[in-house]
Amino acid sequence: VQGLIDSYPSCAEIIDDIISECTGTINQRLAGFMNS
Repeated sequence: VQGLIDSYPSCAEIIDDIISECTGTINQRLAGFMNS
């Protein structure tokens, strides 16, 4: 398990990626909602 974890970026980087993806999706939906 340790080797598997080491092969990935740090947990913080993974969490940041997930948050930015979620934020981008939410912003797109909000923009679409505002424009309609």
